Amino acid sequence: MVIINEACSEFAMLREAQNLYVDKTDYFYELIQSAIRAPRFFFLARPRRFGKSLMISTFKAIFQGKRELFEGLAISKTDYDWQPYPVLHLDLSMATGESLESCLSGLNQQVKDAISLAGFKVNQALPREMLAAVFAQLREAGKQAVVLIDEYDAPICHTLDRPELCEAIRGELANFYSVLKANQAAIRFAMITGISKFASMAVFSGLNNIVDLTYDPDYAAMLGYTQAELEANFGEHLDRRAKEMGLSKADFMAGLAHWFNGYRFSIASEASVYNPVAIARTLTSRWPDFDAQWTTTGRSSMLSKFLRRDDLLKIDFQRPITASRSSLETPSQIAALSPVAVLYQTGYLTLAGYDRASGNYILRIPDEEVRRDLMAFLCELTIASDATREDARAHVSINSLDDLLNVDLYEMYAQCHYGPTETRIQEYNYQRILQILFWSLGYDPIVEPVQSSGKHADLVVKAGDVIFVFELKSDGTTAEAALQQIKDRGYATPYLHDGRPVAIVGLAFHKGQRELQGVAYEVLPSLA
Repeated sequence: MVIINEACSEFAMLREAQNLYVDKTDYFYELIQSAIRAPRFFFLARPRRFGKSLMISTFKAIFQGKRELFEGLAISKTDYDWQPYPVLHLDLSMATGESLESCLSGLNQQVKDAISLAGFKVNQALPREMLAAVFAQLREAGKQAVVLIDEYDAPICHTLDRPELCEAIRGELANFYSVLKANQAAIRFAMITGISKFASMAVFSGLNNIVDLTYDPDYAAMLGYTQAELEANFGEHLDRRAKEMGLSKADFMAGLAHWFNGYRFSIASEASVYNPVAIARTLTSRWPDFDAQWTTTGRSSMLSKFLRRDDLLKIDFQRPITASRSSLETPSQIAALSPVAVLYQTGYLTLAGYDRASGNYILRIPDEEVRRDLMAFLCELTIASDATREDARAHVSINSLDDLLNVDLYEMYAQCHYGPTETRIQEYNYQRILQILFWSLGYDPIVEPVQSSGKHADLVVKAGDVIFVFELKSDGTTAEAALQQIKDRGYATPYLHDGRPVAIVGLAFHKGQRELQGVAYEVLPSLA
């Protein structure tokens, strides 16, 4: 059996250990060949843990002339000459810090290490000057080097919550990268990666020959796995996991796609890809069900440092989300970056389509794993106490209704602080918090499901062994009256033949104090 190693992003190590490698070298060959005709720098933005570092290390091995590592891969069947070049490889995830000085110190060390490993010696002290000295040596010798920069935006994303520091770092990086423009003739090939595009316009403003691959349809599947690649490379692993989970192959593949296949990176291409880390971790897991994988490796600091509860609560994730290309990529200042842009850049939203009339992108949550983690993040921002969230989750069961409704909900709403600009709190605000709780548990709350009679409840949730039908009031109406409204208008009737008991719940909120004031509920047996 070929071994899957999701933790390794070093191409040479993967190949030497004979681990499974999904061949993407046909893409890399095309990029390398296109840069022969005219010096080009390439840029690619993708979410974290999506294979960017593995791609960079693969380019490194190619340009170091390590042909033996590519035996049997697509590039080995081409006319590539395998000429070795000195490779300057920088990983700016190692140049983050809490101050401008610490970031510059990290950048300085990265440049020193890259120059030394590439076989150069310089006397200069500053990163920009060191790099310029290397290019001067190359020009004098009539040679070229390859520049590979991974996570170019890590120092910027790490300081998004401090706009002044963030802008200062962006300015320093722009000054540093200007060396590349001044020395294009000494560069055979350059590839720059990151998770965001919003910083690229300012940082790379001097590079007039940079080729942005981020939305290019020809490279939409260069990172991640297509359905065909998944089936061609992981056949025995897919069969084994389906058997371990007690599923037919068809049901297993459908579940895998629901959980992990939904990223789309070009409106001009229908290609969708699986998150590679999620696939590797799922296929090496022994857990008997589908579960979060990519999201358990940690949330992007860009997400946690920038997004705020009030901003996220304004977004309706049940509907397609629209955004202009400029709003996603090129705010004039870091402070102008929108929550939707942050969600998109970090992989919590992906392309769903394009509206020609408005010129806007249509965005959506890519898959089930991301949907659950996003809602869990919202839940954390909304409900401060870990214990309260965990208690509520544990009590979503027919046998724990009293704990959920008469204890957990009171504690949950008591922790929800509404902003000073929200002068009018409506039922929708309270309803949204309840939605987020159930979303984070993997359930799909139905908002105001209209019945054939035109009547509807505020919220219906099919949650495991029970169906909830909620009616919320914030106008002085009691919880008991809200419960009676459910009965009088037959809100629960469509769900009584589902096979599960139906919990009908009336919630009353105090208008002035903005808190849960009363709960009334009954359990209706299934008529199935």
